[in-house]
Amino acid sequence: MRLTLQEIARVLGGSLSGDPEIQVASVRPLEQAGPGDICVVWEQTAIDAIASSSAAAFVTAPGVQVEGRNLIRVGQPREALITLLELIHPAPRPPAMIEPGAHVAADARCGAGVYVAAGARIESGAQLGARVQVHANAVVGADVVIGDDSIIQPNATVLRGTRIGCRVVIHSGAVIGSDGFGYVRTAEGRQRKIPHVGIVEIEDDVEIGAGTTVDRAIFGRTLIRRGTKIDNLVQIAHNADIGADCCIVAQAGIAGSSRIGDAAVISAQAGVSDHVTIGPCVRIGAGAGVADDLASGDWMGSPAVPAARARRIQAIIKRLPEIYDELRSLRRSRPSTARRGQPPGS
Repeated sequence: MRLTLQEIARVLGGSLSGDPEIQVASVRPLEQAGPGDICVVWEQTAIDAIASSSAAAFVTAPGVQVEGRNLIRVGQPREALITLLELIHPAPRPPAMIEPGAHVAADARCGAGVYVAAGARIESGAQLGARVQVHANAVVGADVVIGDDSIIQPNATVLRGTRIGCRVVIHSGAVIGSDGFGYVRTAEGRQRKIPHVGIVEIEDDVEIGAGTTVDRAIFGRTLIRRGTKIDNLVQIAHNADIGADCCIVAQAGIAGSSRIGDAAVISAQAGVSDHVTIGPCVRIGAGAGVADDLASGDWMGSPAVPAARARRIQAIIKRLPEIYDELRSLRRSRPSTARRGQPPGS
């Protein structure tokens, strides 16, 4: 899509200096941009490179001055990048149709503008809201409810009874509503499976990455609250309650019945033990292991400790060989009787 700088400035609410009739067709990073491209820059090193760039125009921060360049100044360049990408590179939208080769149960309900791709399966009692997209080979199980404008990407699986809100994106290979990992060891030493009769509920504006699994509850629900973003290859166990606007990064694992507060950040490969409560806005570093409740703050390490302390520990660990050599030298310099724990002169 080609747009003039005047049109872009109006959408972004920015201040334009330069030629308003210049047209751009794509958004590119500074090092790849050429004529016809627009860049969004906010870091000082990128701003310094504007003068030598071949790009047609730049979206940047207030107060930036580069002689002879077309600039659109906005208060939040990083946020403007999102708007600009949506404007110039809109996501393709499939036509409203049920393609030949899709299976849609006779009693399933599809709202206006729904798209169901060939190979997809919509089972009995499922309800799809307006403009829902279900892509190739995805499965929407019995009695699943999906809200308006949600997208189920190819090969994703949404199992029976799951409730999904509006504008939710479930990426390829994700499995929502499989049984949780729950067993009881019998007197004979065998493991007996606990039936999982609850559901998964996902509120509005959630995004769930490729290969992620969200397990159904034993009773009640496993809950992902509004606006939370979950990366690829994350495990959310049965009866977990994930707060609003959380960010959970790749390969993290949240064990059963844990509660994660609003706006918490759980970084890559971190693990949260069962029945643990994480407070609002808590940040857990990559690879951390959380076995106890955390009310606030930043945490790192396994077991997790306050981030400042974890950094000191890491700094000391790097120096352990030198510290060990110093300790050996000190021990060798002491009298032999002292090394045996006897006072000197005894």
